[in-house]
Amino acid sequence: MSDLLRQGIAALEAGDRVQARRLLGRVIQANPQDEQAWLWLSGAVESDQERLMCLTKVLEINPANEAAKRGVIALREKQARKKSATPFPWIAEVPPPAQEPVQPVSEMLDHSRTLDQLPPEQRKALESFSRLVARELINSKSRKEIVERLVKRGFPRKAVEQLVDKVARVTKRARRA
Repeated sequence: MSDLLRQGIAALEAGDRVQARRLLGRVIQANPQDEQAWLWLSGAVESDQERLMCLTKVLEINPANEAAKRGVIALREKQARKKSATPFPWIAEVPPPAQEPVQPVSEMLDHSRTLDQLPPEQRKALESFSRLVARELINSKSRKEIVERLVKRGFPRKAVEQLVDKVARVTKRARRA
């Protein structure tokens, strides 16, 4: 377990969710497949939608993770209760919808968000891939392939496309010089 992960867990246990998100985000930035970081991050995020996204990522990494399965079920039940809540108690309750399969994180994102529309931490995390993008462009990887890889890591498509275009322009200018 890394020091950053330990610090993130300690911050969360101390009730400092902002610091926990920052630290766990750095762990995930360094290793997007860190199952424990995603699991702990689910307890530090603000909304149920973000929590579901984190738990979904855990299940993408390890479909057998029982804590993530329980968390997803609890969130789905909570959503069903909200949907079936009615201000008219004499109306029969609608049964909750059948449980839907868990969507991959990349399908849950608003892919129309641009770099400027990303929260600062997410933008910084995406921009940290600039060197990797430049290296892959230099090694003749297609832009489409690079974009898909970053979208699978949980970044919105429009923002990723902007980053790849920006890095491609800089790389092209550097090659001319």
